Amino acid sequence: MSPKVEDVEMIKEAVKPVVWTGEDFIHSLGNVLTCWVQKTAAVTGSPHKMGRFHSARVPPLTITDYLKRIHKHFFCSDECFVMALVLIDRASKTHPSMTVCDLTVHRLLITAVMIAAKFHDDLYYSNGYYAKVGGLGVKEANLLESNFLKLLDWKVHVTKQEYELYHRLVCQATGRA
Repeated sequence: MSPKVEDVEMIKEAVKPVVWTGEDFIHSLGNVLTCWVQKTAAVTGSPHKMGRFHSARVPPLTITDYLKRIHKHFFCSDECFVMALVLIDRASKTHPSMTVCDLTVHRLLITAVMIAAKFHDDLYYSNGYYAKVGGLGVKEANLLESNFLKLLDWKVHVTKQEYELYHRLVCQATGRA
């Protein structure tokens, strides 16, 4: 006896991978990054080894609000935000000054999403545009991009497995998986 069409469709729906994007995902990613920053502060305390990505003071926008601004104005695919998380994690493991903290997270985000958009999307904008959205000067955006790429040894490809893992981790952290 073969299964009914309705049963097959119900099974397909049940095993379909979670694909969660858009504003809800951006909000959850902001929460994950905020927790990361808080854990860094609890573990390392202050001061951090200063590097190129450190701001002189904590930016006035929350991490989530900054992500929402980037999401609204970059016009990049939602995948770029997961890729940016992968790139930030890679960079944080390569050099002691790449601590993800309240003084670095905004600059890491703008740079990582900019790199992800340029690598992944067919359409992307100039560094001048990205800098304006992120509240940076063009020279600073160029320096951050160059420094980030060098730290990653220009390895910005994110495998399907990495993408799915980081996407799933954000979903799990917020109870969506």
